[in-house]
Amino acid sequence: MTTEQQIRKRLDKVIVPGVMRSLTKMNLLRNVVISDGEVKISLASAALAPEIQDRLNILKKNTVVKWTKAKEVIYSTTITLLCIACFPLNPLVLTGVLEPGFYLPLFILGWIVWAIGMVLVMAPIIMFPRRGGVAKGKAFVHTTKLVDTGIYAVVRHPQYLGGILAVFLATLLLYPHWLFVALGIPGVALCYFSTILEDKTLVQRFGDDYKAYMKRVPQVNLIAGIYRFIKNYKP
Repeated sequence: MTTEQQIRKRLDKVIVPGVMRSLTKMNLLRNVVISDGEVKISLASAALAPEIQDRLNILKKNTVVKWTKAKEVIYSTTITLLCIACFPLNPLVLTGVLEPGFYLPLFILGWIVWAIGMVLVMAPIIMFPRRGGVAKGKAFVHTTKLVDTGIYAVVRHPQYLGGILAVFLATLLLYPHWLFVALGIPGVALCYFSTILEDKTLVQRFGDDYKAYMKRVPQVNLIAGIYRFIKNYKP
């Protein structure tokens, strides 16, 4: 997790234009606040010339952008490695590194769960171009309309739920082994964290409509989503 000390160390390498000393050595770094994965940096630079202040602000933004990109790379690499390690056609099992138990009922249930998960993973690919106002030639993620029907009336993030089911849960059922529990816990946590980040992005895109949608429909809780859908269903 990003810490204030890590940010300050990075800013210690940012040199003030025209002075050739770092922000921290000139005591220009007033405050560093880390909240909800966002970094806010305050500088005590009022005494500097306007052009230097402008260049400092650019340097500050570049530092935050670089740090954010580094976090994104670490995050995406981690979730990718976890997905590979827990993939149903499992490399650890196929190469003989692991020898998990075999239980036919769990094995059959595992493939059923995998199939359900893959259907959910495909949901936005199929539904967004048809109902999300995606411009011709654009990728399915470039929606201009809020999609809140079909599976999106049950859970807000079926693709992430599908990933959890098809990768982390299905593999544990197919190959019961403690390692897949150990890998699955952080994998599920990262998927859930991704839904939180995506909610923030979608609130910025769709505003109050999405906030109201968040109150109606759960993130990935399929049972709660089905219950709410049935409760609020009006033929």
